[in-house]
Amino acid sequence: MNSNFCSISIYLYGNSISLESVSTMLGLAPTRSRNRGDLRVTSSGSEVVQKIGFWEYRVKVNVDKVSSSLIGLMDLVKCDRLVGHAGIEKAELDIFVPFDSEGTENGFSMELPSDFLARLSKLGVDLVITSR
Repeated sequence: MNSNFCSISIYLYGNSISLESVSTMLGLAPTRSRNRGDLRVTSSGSEVVQKIGFWEYRVKVNVDKVSSSLIGLMDLVKCDRLVGHAGIEKAELDIFVPFDSEGTENGFSMELPSDFLARLSKLGVDLVITSR
């Protein structure tokens, strides 16, 4: 991921999350998902048992379009509440902005309207912003 782009993800977690119900509820197909107890093999060859189920939807966007992309993504969510439905115990809207490895970018800024933040709260979604 280069410095002009970042990722925006919806992460939903739950011990008994219903991946199909979540996809139907949101009207989105996950980019990645796993049920609790799923067995997977890591790149090093180790077997790992999934401790909690998760559903992820991730998009790559231009850093200059983060705010509008966030609003557009959450506009796709048509339900009133996520946490407590379809086995969802925790919900996050994650923004990952990579540091510019060449040091030419001085920072990152975005503005989110209060009605958007109120909607996240009503949905039960935490906002997570990471830059590294």
